[in-house]
Amino acid sequence: MSGVRFLLAFLSLPLVGIPFQRFRIFRSLHPAARLGLAGALGALALSVEMLLLTAFAIHWSIWVLLALPAAFGLARRGRYAMATPLGKDESAPSLASMVTVVVLAVVAYAAATARATSSDLLLFWGAKGQRFAQAGAIDVGFLRDPAHFLMHPDYPPMLPCLYAWATVVAGRFAWGASLLTLPLFLGLSALTFFGFSRPVLGRRVATEYTSVLTALLGCVLVVSLTAGNADPLLLYFEVLTLSALVFAGERPEGVAAAALGLAGAVLTKVEGTAFAVIVVVAYSVFFRKARDGRSLELLAAPPALALAAWFSFCHLNRLIDVYRIHSETTPMLAHLPMVFRKMGAAAGYGLAFIPWIVVLVLALGRQRTAGSTMALAVGSGFLAFVFYLYLRVPGDPSLWITWSASRLLITPLTCVFVSAAAPVRNARIFA
Repeated sequence: MSGVRFLLAFLSLPLVGIPFQRFRIFRSLHPAARLGLAGALGALALSVEMLLLTAFAIHWSIWVLLALPAAFGLARRGRYAMATPLGKDESAPSLASMVTVVVLAVVAYAAATARATSSDLLLFWGAKGQRFAQAGAIDVGFLRDPAHFLMHPDYPPMLPCLYAWATVVAGRFAWGASLLTLPLFLGLSALTFFGFSRPVLGRRVATEYTSVLTALLGCVLVVSLTAGNADPLLLYFEVLTLSALVFAGERPEGVAAAALGLAGAVLTKVEGTAFAVIVVVAYSVFFRKARDGRSLELLAAPPALALAAWFSFCHLNRLIDVYRIHSETTPMLAHLPMVFRKMGAAAGYGLAFIPWIVVLVLALGRQRTAGSTMALAVGSGFLAFVFYLYLRVPGDPSLWITWSASRLLITPLTCVFVSAAAPVRNARIFA
């Protein structure tokens, strides 16, 4: 039963987040988009609460952690704005819907049977989450211990905090149940993409694209052994950000939802910060809306505040490691051929490059719009960031590339897909 309670704690994330998306700005979002956003808000709310409670030396408990969402919900009672009703549309194709369901079931099977497990769950993510739950706080002493140096004391805390939340609810860390966070976050990603694309593309086309996205990401996440890791959670925030900007980036609700996605990405993995910076820059270049200043501030402020809060906590507690600017930052250009070769091998995913072929075929011949070009720019910028990471390693980075490249390349793959799915409109670029 503890495993069931552990999973229910993760499934409760949208319920925790619903009170925080009861703002008028989100009233026009499709119900699926609002549910996907609520899950992200629930994860953000719990993580930020845990950070603040730790800073003020208040022990975590279920009731303490639920107090803020409950209070916020009561304060905004009766102010919940329903989504604008949508007109009649063609029925969703049963085949596309069935593909999505089948893929999620297969991914759940692969995760539950340990066919997609990474050792990082045991040595990093799960170990931190279990310890935080035992301490009822982000355990600074545990993170500062030299014996735990390879856990990276200042690594973003969201997944360990969510694992701690589920552990507090369940009474223990359920290692088997933690693997099912992979299909859970994949399902939330699919729901979020559908919710933002549905009003623009129509139900039939949005459902078809959602099935393709689910199949693509399901394959590469399983092949990359990400069950229990933070990669599915990071991907969820990235899909939220890209979908909101590509399908609603000219509207305040789209920018606000994307900003929350970026805040979640920053608190999930270090590369989430690079993703956030690249997205903000690309948005400022390709969207006319960004030139009024307020939209750009709305997009950039939440991730900047999230990063500042975590960095300040780590600085005050002498935990800075990954975020320290090291001296050996000159790229080792002699490694470039080897990096190209190793990354090319990782990009194949053991599937003869089929995921890339699919997204490139979808993208071919598409009219470039502000949203689609922005998504491509984000993917290109993130790919350049990955190359820089590997080239700046003083020694041989081949082992690190073998471990990580297949996971890091999921972000550019997702960017190309969302660019291909972008609506073809008469939007002008650089206008």
